Amino acid sequence: MNDQKIEYELVLLLFPSLSEADTEAYLEKFKKEILGNISGEVTFKDYWGVKTLAYPIQKETSAHYVVVRFTCLGDKIASLDEEIRLDKNVLRHLIVRVEKGMNQITSQEREAWNQENLPEKKKAKGPVEKRASKHTRKPKAAAPVKEKREEVKPTVHEKLDKDQLEKKLDEILDGDLNI
Repeated sequence: MNDQKIEYELVLLLFPSLSEADTEAYLEKFKKEILGNISGEVTFKDYWGVKTLAYPIQKETSAHYVVVRFTCLGDKIASLDEEIRLDKNVLRHLIVRVEKGMNQITSQEREAWNQENLPEKKKAKGPVEKRASKHTRKPKAAAPVKEKREEVKPTVHEKLDKDQLEKKLDEILDGDLNI
């Protein structure tokens, strides 16, 4: 068994119904009880605040975002993951192993980077404008008014007797009839 501690980063999404004070209390409990059980140490903690989710999770559209870096033994991560998964305050979480050379970044540094590198439309904090989608239906034009036409009555053919019919048929077959 390896006694070397490994550094991990944990992103927690906590229910938005928690107040900021409740969130801080949860993080203290996490630090003392949960990490204490696995002999872990917090090296960095950053509270990002309440952010809107990209899609609803458990019918919630926003969450408290918290990033925590900690060290612990590698064989204790599975039990930590299980304990966080069962916690009723946690909406979603992700634990990743920090590779050597990965820098810690604070929320202020992240915001500064976003301001410098994201396009203007991404920086806007105001309400999102509705854009016309290519799938948006266009209003239908009014149906053209149909003109009334005079009713065309079918031509009435004269009744022919059997002899006249035979004579007409012979003319047609011979090609002598001018229609």
